[in-house]
Amino acid sequence: MPSIEIAKQVIALKPDAIGLYCWLEKEKGANFITIEVARQIAALAAEQSIETFYLTYGLTVEEVVRDCSAIGNTHVQLLGDIPTSELVKLKTMLPALQTVKVIGVTGPESVEEALAYAHSDAVDQILLDSRSGAVRGGTGKTHDWSVSRQIAEASPKPVWLAGGSGCITLRRP
Repeated sequence: MPSIEIAKQVIALKPDAIGLYCWLEKEKGANFITIEVARQIAALAAEQSIETFYLTYGLTVEEVVRDCSAIGNTHVQLLGDIPTSELVKLKTMLPALQTVKVIGVTGPESVEEALAYAHSDAVDQILLDSRSGAVRGGTGKTHDWSVSRQIAEASPKPVWLAGGSGCITLRRP
């Protein structure tokens, strides 16, 4: 299980960012931390100017605001189908928080979905990950990267490509 000691070791390596995975439902993943541990890690990371990404899935805007306010993270990585109107509400409530919308790439139809979010003022960045049926990310499968290229070339926002235990930047405007 992740811990403060492991986080200190990671922070000593001076990464650009650290992900904070706080889901408590086993079906969403087994490697999680509590909100309190996430708060402690975010505070340590902030001392070194390391960005922190709180990963969410299926939370209401109010729950995201509650968690982000408690943690003090710099970014929120939003998985799932979230109406743009809800993202606008989130951005209004926490304007300094960087919003990263995760798109589960399945094929060419993902371009339209990604660009709809990329053109929203409530989304700051796009993260592309593989999707297999109901599983969003963490599939162990590679999606068609030519689709990712189309999204990155057309997006007015930064685009990240997820893979394994990290991400790479496809495009930073």
